[in-house]
Amino acid sequence: IVTDEDTVCTACPNNKESQCSCSEKVDRYDKMVLQLCNITSGSVLPWETYKTLMDKRIIEAGKMSVVCRDCEWARICFKKNFGESF
Repeated sequence: IVTDEDTVCTACPNNKESQCSCSEKVDRYDKMVLQLCNITSGSVLPWETYKTLMDKRIIEAGKMSVVCRDCEWARICFKKNFGESF
């Protein structure tokens, strides 16, 4: 688990010359997800373990709207996961 830029960030339109133009917001999201899942940056765990933590502690617990409250893409994720608007 990393909280710095990673391979996922390379395709993001907010990644300009390896600098995130939204780093404050992304850092806040990362911190909240780590806290809710009770894990720390640098932890090594299998994808399925991480996915299960995310499902139970964020999505099923109704915390997605808290974590993603000001994300411009939240409505897409919310609709995909719940079939309704954010």
